[in-house]
Amino acid sequence: METDLHILIRFNSGAVNEKIYNSKRRLKGIKVVIKEDLTQRRVELIKKLLKHIPARTIWTYHGKMCRKRGGNTETIQRDSDIRKIWVSGMDSRSK
Repeated sequence: METDLHILIRFNSGAVNEKIYNSKRRLKGIKVVIKEDLTQRRVELIKKLLKHIPARTIWTYHGKMCRKRGGNTETIQRDSDIRKIWVSGMDSRSK
């Protein structure tokens, strides 16, 4: 039986944090995941966002939520940004 183990690590140096976070792609294929420690508000926004667009197009970077749309990257900061995505009707999970 496997159990998820969550470990919270805080770095004293922003440069070290940046280096580790940017290197996480190298972990693809193994059972280790590196995530940012987001505020509860950001976690809730991410959950709302995932109801409207595919997870593979969303990520966080320095606490900001980012979204890939076409060749552009958009920053999502508040509920109204999510409503714009939902109302636009341009995104759907069926894509």
